[in-house]
Amino acid sequence: YYYEDGALKATGPEKDGLKTGFWQFFHPNGKLMGEGNYQNGYTEGTWKYYDEQGRLSAAGKEWAGEKEGTWKLFYPSGAVKGDAA
Repeated sequence: YYYEDGALKATGPEKDGLKTGFWQFFHPNGKLMGEGNYQNGYTEGTWKYYDEQGRLSAAGKEWAGEKEGTWKLFYPSGAVKGDAA
């Protein structure tokens, strides 16, 4: 997938038109925005999200496309900011 300007927006495999396996998503500036696995078109397992400078901002588990359990939130320095349920 690409943004209108041709920059990479997302990359990963599809099967029968559904996202499956490991995917990565990118901010318009090319920095990593998020990464994790899909199964049958739904997010599943550990996902990580990044700010526009590519710094880790949140990490946690997803199941059937929904956030699950407690997520870790991070400051731009990488220090743990706290937990979110």
